[in-house]
Amino acid sequence: RYLDVAHGGPGWARNNGARIAAGSLLLFLDDDIRAGDMLLSEHVKMLRRNARSVVMGNVVPYPGTGMLNRLLFELNTKNFRHGEVMEFNAISANLSMRKEHFQASGGFSEELLHCEDTELGFRLVHQLGLTLLFNEKAIGYHDKKVRLEEAARIQFQAGRDMIRALRMSPGM
Repeated sequence: RYLDVAHGGPGWARNNGARIAAGSLLLFLDDDIRAGDMLLSEHVKMLRRNARSVVMGNVVPYPGTGMLNRLLFELNTKNFRHGEVMEFNAISANLSMRKEHFQASGGFSEELLHCEDTELGFRLVHQLGLTLLFNEKAIGYHDKKVRLEEAARIQFQAGRDMIRALRMSPGM
């Protein structure tokens, strides 16, 4: 279902999508992610096998998007292994969970423009006792050319929001 609404930030958009979703499973993808052939089936398979899990799919650069894009995403997921239990660093560019767990968590923070996924991951794992699993076969292709200046600006903003997230969820 497509919604044409004013931009209220990533947390706001995801929370609204989850609110109107009719199904029992939620899949969050960033707007610059192209779903791989098995993305949806792999998320569903892992969620069905693990009732109290949250699944983070693999995000890889779309061919031709440049070396900086490849480097940034290699840093994010290179060392993750299929089925690995993650501490709490959920990357919402490719993330799924049961709707009931999302609702119980209170959803994404709408105050943060960055790190809202990490903060939600902390609450899902450490407050609700869910397991965050990595699924390397649930591939989403990041289709955006990233310039160095933009990457630096985003990382600076993410650093500021991480400080805010740490204040919002003590113990993170």
